[in-house]
Amino acid sequence: MRFMGKAFSVLVMFSIICPGCTYNVAFKKPDDFQYAEKIPIDVLFAMDQNARDLKYEGRAWSSGIANTWVVPVGETAHEYAISYLSGAFRSFKEIDPATKSSPAGFLIRLDEITYRMEGQAAHSTISASVVSPAAKEVLNKKYSEDGPSGFGRVLAAGAFAQKSAIRQSTHVVFGNTFKKLVEDIRGGYKEWMP
Repeated sequence: MRFMGKAFSVLVMFSIICPGCTYNVAFKKPDDFQYAEKIPIDVLFAMDQNARDLKYEGRAWSSGIANTWVVPVGETAHEYAISYLSGAFRSFKEIDPATKSSPAGFLIRLDEITYRMEGQAAHSTISASVVSPAAKEVLNKKYSEDGPSGFGRVLAAGAFAQKSAIRQSTHVVFGNTFKKLVEDIRGGYKEWMP
């Protein structure tokens, strides 16, 4: 109980010293994910501009309710998509998001993202589709993921731990999302070939 009392006192003091601060949560580009075996198809990638521009702004009482946390959701999802998809296929190229299909390869599209922080955990749903070179949609799926909570760490350290909790939970959410997308493509691409 004594520890909780001290943690609460630190939280209250920090909230008084820094009322109403806005914190931008920056992310490092993730390392390119390495797959044991590449999927032998050529892939083009496009991400809807509205999804790429998405930002999340939220508050948490455990890190000072007056503070606002701004997460560049779309840009971060884009970086994770590139890192997790680029090494999964025979070839990979990002193209204009207005493109609907291409005879040059399968087109992976990310069209919509929802994201929120709740209970110090990231929660996201990403809508992805795959269009064959013959312009046929062969996959359309929503990938929903919940990241781990950093509640205890944030409660103990307040705003100082908030950015770390957001980053770690978001890393799990986006990493799992794109690994599952690659698994679905690996499991279906042979049936999608012309």
